[in-house]
Amino acid sequence: MNYTPGKDYYALLNVERKASNIEVAASFRTMALATHPDKNKEEDRLALATFAFSEICEAYEVLSTPELKDIYDKYGEELMKSGVPDRKYGFKAGYKFQGNSYEIFEKFFGTTNPFTVALDDSQMQIGAL
Repeated sequence: MNYTPGKDYYALLNVERKASNIEVAASFRTMALATHPDKNKEEDRLALATFAFSEICEAYEVLSTPELKDIYDKYGEELMKSGVPDRKYGFKAGYKFQGNSYEIFEKFFGTTNPFTVALDDSQMQIGAL
């Protein structure tokens, strides 16, 4: 069963439902850098960029966490957040995005500053502006 009322995290990250973890990460990298509030400081763009950045970070958090992705794919965003059936306990508490987009960005890039060059575990450049 693939049920996705509410937000479409795949559409937010511009990836297909069958996208690999690598494709999800690559799309997140591109979109997070483009929408980061520090890159969009103009008054007329800041609010929209901040909202988009938060939505993209939430989508990445869900789609990059196997348990959350499985629940999202089966029940959709609304049920994932309100709670889903659990074989052990009857009902599993819902997911709540903590709203700390900068923390997700920092975990992914190794920095909170989108203007720096970040390196992956192999010391390969993963982003430069």
